Amino acid sequence: MSTHPSALPRYHGVSTRLKTLPSSLVHTILSDLTILQILEILTVHSHPSLDTSVSTHPQIQPLLHPSSNHFINIKQTFHLYFDIIKSKRKPEHPDIPTLKKDARTLGMVPAWGAHRQVNVLSEIQNALIKELEVFVQYFDILNSYTPSGDPIEDRDLWDLDDIPSLRILWTNIHSSEIALNTKKASQLTRIADLVSQNPLLLLPSTSDTQAPHPNALHRVEMFRQAATRMLKPQLHCSRIMSTHIFGGTGRLPIVPYDRTLKVLLKVFKKTHYTPYSDSKFILQSGVHQPSFVGRSIDRQVKKVDAIEPLDEREFEWLDSYLRVCRFVGGGARVEWREGVSVQEYWRVHVENTNV
Repeated sequence: MSTHPSALPRYHGVSTRLKTLPSSLVHTILSDLTILQILEILTVHSHPSLDTSVSTHPQIQPLLHPSSNHFINIKQTFHLYFDIIKSKRKPEHPDIPTLKKDARTLGMVPAWGAHRQVNVLSEIQNALIKELEVFVQYFDILNSYTPSGDPIEDRDLWDLDDIPSLRILWTNIHSSEIALNTKKASQLTRIADLVSQNPLLLLPSTSDTQAPHPNALHRVEMFRQAATRMLKPQLHCSRIMSTHIFGGTGRLPIVPYDRTLKVLLKVFKKTHYTPYSDSKFILQSGVHQPSFVGRSIDRQVKKVDAIEPLDEREFEWLDSYLRVCRFVGGGARVEWREGVSVQEYWRVHVENTNV
C-alpha cells in the first residue's frame, strides 16, 4: 500500500535523497539549510549517514559537536521539544528564531555584544522549557489525573540536562491532560444522552424561555461534537474547548423544566410517597436538593479554572431526579383524583407540550 504524501513527515524527500548522495554534495545541500531544518531532519529521519555528513561539515561541526555526548544531548533535547509541539491540537513546526540561520551565518552571529558562537543546546533548552512551563499553571488540576497517582514534578526541580527525567515529566503532563480530557468528553456524551432521552424534561441552563425547545436534536449533536473535540490536547492553546460548559462553576448546562418541577412537587405534596422519598435517599446533611459547588458563579472565570470537569454529584442528582420522573410518569399506581391516576395527570401536564 502506498503512503499518501500528506502523511509523510516534513523534509522526507530531502532526507531520502541525502542518504544516497556523495558526501561532497550532501555538504553543499546542508550549507543551504538552517540549523533548525538540519535538527528536524536528524530527529525525524535519523540515519548514520546523516550524522556522518554533519560531523564532517566544516561549519556545522563546531556548532553541534557531532563526535561528542554534547551532540547526543542536542538531538535528545530537540527530539523532546519536537514531540511537544507536534502533540498540540494544531501541530506546529519548530520555531527557535536564533537557529533559523545556516551554519555559516550562525557561526558569525554576535552574542551578548561579543563575537561568540551561539550555544545551540542552550537555545533548544530555552525553547523546550518555554513549552513545558505553559502547563505549570494547570498542575494543581492535572495532579488528580497522573497515571501513577504521584504529583507532577515541581518546576523548581527540573534539570535541563537530564533529558530522561524531562521526558518522564512530559509524559506525565501529556497523559494527565488526556485523562482529564477523556473525563470531560465522557461527561459531554452523558449530557448528550440525557438530552436525547429526556427532551421534554430538560432544557439548556442558559435558556431565556420555558417553552419546549424544538432544536433538541441539534443540541444533542452539539454536545456529541464537543465530546469528540474535547479529546484533543488543548492546554497549550490560547483557547480552551467548551468553556461555556466547563466554566469553573461545576454545574450542568442542562436543567429541569420549571413546569416539570412544579408538577412533581404537587405530586409529592398530595401523594406523600415515591420510592425515593424514603429516608435512606436523603443526604446526611438532611438537604434534599443540595448545591454541590463551592465556587461562585462567575462568567469571567480564569482560564485555569475553566479546564475542570463538571461535579459528578450534579450528574448523580439529575439521574435521581429523572428516575423519579420516570416512576411518576410511567408506573405510579397512585390516584390523583377520582378516575385519574398520577400517571395520567403527569402525561397531561408534562408530556403534552401544548398545555
